[in-house]
Amino acid sequence: MEILSFDKAKEIWNRIIKSEDSTPIGFEFELQEQIINLFHVGPHYYYIFNCGTADFEFIDEKAKQVVGYPIEELSPGYLFSKIHPEDVSYFLNFESTITDFYLNLPIEKMLSFKTSYDVRVKTKHDKYIRVLQQVTPIQTDEQGSIFRTFGVHTDITHIKPEGKPILNIIGLNGESSYYDVQSNATFEPEKPLLTRREQGVLKLIVEGSTSAEIAETLCISLETVKTHRKNILRKSGSRNVAELLSQAVDLGWL
Repeated sequence: MEILSFDKAKEIWNRIIKSEDSTPIGFEFELQEQIINLFHVGPHYYYIFNCGTADFEFIDEKAKQVVGYPIEELSPGYLFSKIHPEDVSYFLNFESTITDFYLNLPIEKMLSFKTSYDVRVKTKHDKYIRVLQQVTPIQTDEQGSIFRTFGVHTDITHIKPEGKPILNIIGLNGESSYYDVQSNATFEPEKPLLTRREQGVLKLIVEGSTSAEIAETLCISLETVKTHRKNILRKSGSRNVAELLSQAVDLGWL
């Protein structure tokens, strides 16, 4: 299994650079037309990303309102470090799949798609929010390089509080769209803190079920439920159910 690091993301982005980036970015990229194709459904901020340097060339000041961190601290690498551990592999596999998609596109169609996927990101207040990332290229060349992209990060926690990340490739200018795209499986997810059964028990605890009700719902014995509860408290480092519930919500265990 490959190590899940930001360097892997930079390697993926460098695959799309086939020639030297010598053209400064300017208004000729018609950002207004691209922005119209991006629909915001919650607090959001936008940015311009340089694929060659793997850094932001511009980031909207509203980023602080969404994730809480000062603008001067925000970089792709810093945000990468705040992705939920269980979602890091999704992020890298999605980026690899997106890169392969653009590498196989005719050059004249490279500005005719946007990609979107969601991952959980920890805010400055140590709470995980689900961020929808929507990205479209804004600077390419005749060799098929993508030098810069325009992206938007939107907090969609209120719409999708749980569930696995999903990749969509949306066609613009009449092009076809692809939903729930099956991504590359180059990077494997880290082992979850809780087992699937423990997650099921935790979900019922959060919903207010008693141990007896949990046992009945899951068709297991009351003693097994008690054992699961003890293991969940131990693994989470929680002293009581109140702390457990707070961590379950804040750290995105469900």
